[in-house]
Amino acid sequence: LLGVPGLFIPGHAGSYKQVRSIAAETAEQYGPAAIDYFTVDLNEEFSALSGQQLLQQAEFLNDAIHHILSELYQDRYSAVIIVGHSMGGIVARLMSSMANYRPKSVHHILTLATPHAQQPIALDPVMTRVYATVHRRYHSHPNETTLISIAGGTADTIVNSDMAHQGADVTAFSSGIPGVWTSCDHMAILWCNQL
Repeated sequence: LLGVPGLFIPGHAGSYKQVRSIAAETAEQYGPAAIDYFTVDLNEEFSALSGQQLLQQAEFLNDAIHHILSELYQDRYSAVIIVGHSMGGIVARLMSSMANYRPKSVHHILTLATPHAQQPIALDPVMTRVYATVHRRYHSHPNETTLISIAGGTADTIVNSDMAHQGADVTAFSSGIPGVWTSCDHMAILWCNQL
């Protein structure tokens, strides 16, 4: 393990395998030792439909980060970089509100096509509380973690890009990033070589 520890969190029905394109592009742009990507298999759960699943995932991921930093890196690093796709970005933001969160263990969160402003579908009262917690937590600890949100733009018909700005320190539309000449749909944002 040579690079900075990074953790990919898949979204609703997403797979841990989705990290491959992100890791490959990072290695091509910055060298193979820039970021060591880890990911988790969340069994492609339908996390956008269940706030309870998001809470369980956040708790599990806090334990995973502790293991990555203490066991694999033997405390050479004190924090990880998180890349969260869609609802994985909400899980990343929720982690700091959990009892097993270790302060300052996450310095940067990069979210891709994440619905920060509101839940994609209102079926679950726990999900409503999850979103309230995420918004409240960000306002009470604004400088602890840098949150960068990249929205797909007009091609993303699953998560409207207007939902990607709430609480982020930096928000960008994919087509507004230098060198990217098109918007990305919800899944293509994970493998777009221009991004």
